[in-house]
Amino acid sequence: MISVILFMLYLNSWHQKQYFLDNIQYPLVELQGILQQQETEGWNNPQIVSNQLNLILDDLWYGTASHTFPSKGLSKEEMETIQKIASALNQLPTNSNYQLSTWTEEDIKKAQFVNQALIKAELKMENTISVDWDYFMAQCEILQQELLFINQP
Repeated sequence: MISVILFMLYLNSWHQKQYFLDNIQYPLVELQGILQQQETEGWNNPQIVSNQLNLILDDLWYGTASHTFPSKGLSKEEMETIQKIASALNQLPTNSNYQLSTWTEEDIKKAQFVNQALIKAELKMENTISVDWDYFMAQCEILQQELLFINQP
């Protein structure tokens, strides 16, 4: 009976962490690809970036909101790291339900900075996405540290 309970607890923890791997890690990699594409194409359609940011920020909010299933699987340090990433990404324009975002040159520079931060954290399209939790959190820590400087000239 105890082994069944321990197994259930393990599965519960695995599912909580899997939320972040599925809903945050892969979309961050997609964001890097979208940012790279926009840079290549001269930022002709930055709303694509805004759309991806909306998805990521919504999932980050849900995943870190208190009393949600995924948030219960995070340590205090992991929660803070993920919240700081969300705060930094929230500085870029996002679309609302009724209006497309407007992008300035400063926003584009921040987006280019985010792209470089994602690349440094190995959250990029050219890499195989690891499903290892510790590796993902190491990527998040690198990303969070890089994003500390998003407002630097």
